[in-house]
Amino acid sequence: MTAFFVASLIGHKEIHLPQSLPAMQPTTPHTSVADYYYGVLSNLSADSKLDLISRLSQSLKQHQEPAYPSLESLFGAYKGEETAEELIADIRNSRVSTRDIEPL
Repeated sequence: MTAFFVASLIGHKEIHLPQSLPAMQPTTPHTSVADYYYGVLSNLSADSKLDLISRLSQSLKQHQEPAYPSLESLFGAYKGEETAEELIADIRNSRVSTRDIEPL
């Protein structure tokens, strides 16, 4: 599965991996993600590594808009022309009650 991932990542149809892959160490808080991927990718050829570096660099240069607005953008004061009293009156006047109160 790792060979397929690496091959699709760097766009090569054929990839040469050693006969035996290094044993995967369990991830601990002291093991970084970079160390993990370095261990997986260290057996690639120099051309494959350079191609991967180029693609990663290009991905950093592309500006991507966030899929969702940031949480900070949802906070702040309301800005409008109405006064606080007018807003309160509008809210109270727009309330609708559909509850039927039956006499006892």
